[in-house]
Amino acid sequence: MDGRSRRLIGLEGFTLLDAENLHPSNDPADGQCAEAGAMDMAEDCEFQNRQLAADLGSLGASPAAGQDAGRQQHEDAEDCFHRGLARAEAGDHQGAVVEFSAALAGDPHRGQYFLERAYSYRHLGYTYLAIDDFEQAGIHGASWAAAHNGKGMVRREKGDLTGALCDFDAAIRSDARFAAAYSNRGLCHLERHDYLKAIADLTMSIDLAGEQVVTLYHRAAALCRLKRYAEAEADLTRAEAQAPDEASILNRRGVAREGQGKLELALEDYDRSIALDPTLAPGYANRARLRQRRADYRGAIDDYTRELEFEPGSWQAHGRRGQCYARLGEPRRAVLDLNAALAREDGKAFLFVERAQCYGALKNFSRAVADCDEALERAPRCIAALLERARWRERLRDTKGALTDLDRVVDLDGDHPRVFNLRGRYLLRQGSLDAAQRDFEKDIALNPTEPWAYMGRGDCRARLGEVMAAADDYRRAAALFAETGREGDRASALQRMHQVLVA
Repeated sequence: MDGRSRRLIGLEGFTLLDAENLHPSNDPADGQCAEAGAMDMAEDCEFQNRQLAADLGSLGASPAAGQDAGRQQHEDAEDCFHRGLARAEAGDHQGAVVEFSAALAGDPHRGQYFLERAYSYRHLGYTYLAIDDFEQAGIHGASWAAAHNGKGMVRREKGDLTGALCDFDAAIRSDARFAAAYSNRGLCHLERHDYLKAIADLTMSIDLAGEQVVTLYHRAAALCRLKRYAEAEADLTRAEAQAPDEASILNRRGVAREGQGKLELALEDYDRSIALDPTLAPGYANRARLRQRRADYRGAIDDYTRELEFEPGSWQAHGRRGQCYARLGEPRRAVLDLNAALAREDGKAFLFVERAQCYGALKNFSRAVADCDEALERAPRCIAALLERARWRERLRDTKGALTDLDRVVDLDGDHPRVFNLRGRYLLRQGSLDAAQRDFEKDIALNPTEPWAYMGRGDCRARLGEVMAAADDYRRAAALFAETGREGDRASALQRMHQVLVA
């Protein structure tokens, strides 16, 4: 992904400095002294010749000795470099920095040494040292594309996406076929939620370097964000073929399959991801959400509980587990979870709405209304909060306030499927029969198979003296209740029909 190579492929040759060439002195005085010495020691001519030969041999060997020293220095630097590579591969980046620094002390003009030390600085979190070494790597002959790419990675990891994009752009300008820069730039676009650009860059990386697991994985993430689930599933299936034991791939493919309605296959992927990595919190979260979607609330609660073991600060897990408890008719447990969720994230209106429903179930209507107030303070156009507050205001005998809330819902959504039935019932209780009947008729137009709409209109017609019309409405409601197996409600509808006919 980062474009680096720890192998010795592509390393440029070393440049050796010339060894210093040592020459005998040319000073005349030195020559005179040497001549006098030779005259004084004429009898030792043979010894002198032997000594001179030895001296000349020593002087002639000096350039070679300098070259040997330079070569040894180079070899020592290379040895340090290779030890640094081995330490970096083993994850010992602190030790790798020591070795790369020793290599640079022996050969301070070697760009690859700077490049590899920069990678280790990056792993250690030494941002400025890493960026400086990447810059030096480019200056001293390493690939500028790799250097800019490395700087971009450091900046992206530190959250400077704008700076990172500039670096990746520079890397691509330096080498338009540098696949890693496209891949990393794609990740920046993904983090900036620019999914089309992310897909374009990741696709270019795949075209240049082949289908690598990480590139396929992140392109699938962008495709999922655009709800292109089938394409995402295809990418993840190819990634899984290369890395069959990678739990994250299976977890994300589960999301892609769930998005296509392939719920059984999605559940299989979540199960496999958790089996491969029992500590994978997103795996539990996704499986829990799917179980909740399928009304398997107990199974969902178990998974949310496991998620919270690994991510105890997850307000989403608390909130959704609270929803499951509420659906199971356990409002007190639901309130505890919703309290925990709100303690961590109090800006989400829907959490207050969920807790309001629980307080309503506990007949604490004042607390329910207060929670709806909190929700509407955060989201003034929240229809769910308005509907809930209307319910609990009406239970507190504040019918006027309830109707005000329902009028607001109609203003926001004139075709909302619940509002007309609810407002019709409140108007009926107020004795506003004509207005109530209009709301029930609107409800029937929107929901022609909703039995309670016919029940409401039947009640209006019965009180207006329209006996046969009311009986027809009750008969229709009874038939609809029967279709859904609600025998108790069907009996109630038939009883009202009998009462209106014999009255």
